[in-house]
Amino acid sequence: MPRILRGLSSKVLPCGCLLGIYETYEGSVIGLVDLKSARCADRTHDGGSIIPASRFNSGADSSSEQNG
Repeated sequence: MPRILRGLSSKVLPCGCLLGIYETYEGSVIGLVDLKSARCADRTHDGGSIIPASRFNSGADSSSEQNG
C-alpha cells in the first residue's frame, strides 16, 4: 500500500462507489475505493482497492460500465 501524502478530490463512480483521489509521498496520483456501493457488482471495488489513475482520469472505472 502506498503512503498517502494528501487527499486531492473524490468522485462517485458510475457503479455508485466513492473514489478518493490521493497524492502519494512518491509523487504519484492514485485512486482508492473509499466506500463500496451496495449496488456495485465489481469485485475489484472492495474498500481500499487501488484504481489506476488511467482508469479514473478517463471516466471509465471498469469494463462493466454501461452508461458513459
